[in-house]
Amino acid sequence: MSFALVLPERVTLAEAAQVLSVLESGLPTTAVVQLDASALQTFDSSVVAVLLALQRRLATHGQRLQ
Repeated sequence: MSFALVLPERVTLAEAAQVLSVLESGLPTTAVVQLDASALQTFDSSVVAVLLALQRRLATHGQRLQ
């Protein structure tokens, strides 16, 4: 079973910390966590940092981001 995390429409340096906090607060316990970036329209390299942080957090719990 998998679970989808949904990225918001905008992820830039100004929003990155808040986006990461919101996504981390909703992390499931499923083995695979899917990422839905279909709404993402405006972004900068900060979105990569957010995704890497999520991936590291999931890995510490034996989960993976897909």
